[in-house]
Amino acid sequence: MFEKETLKPLPCGAKKQKIFKWYPMEPEKNFRKFIHSIQIESNPHLSVYSAIRRRHLNRKEIKKIVDLIGPPEGYSENFK
Repeated sequence: MFEKETLKPLPCGAKKQKIFKWYPMEPEKNFRKFIHSIQIESNPHLSVYSAIRRRHLNRKEIKKIVDLIGPPEGYSENFK
């Protein structure tokens, strides 16, 4: 009959550009600042400039984004 759409698990790490594609409704400038603040909160040793230069987010940072905004369309809240 009808096939249920299966949700993909979240990756354990992702580039910032991929995360911007997950949430296209968010204004990119504000979303960038939001991601930088999460990176600094998760890694207190990072400076603002090193958070800006970092291109890859780890599992802990992705988990915080999903907890605050919700999972992206087509993904579950579980990780691989």
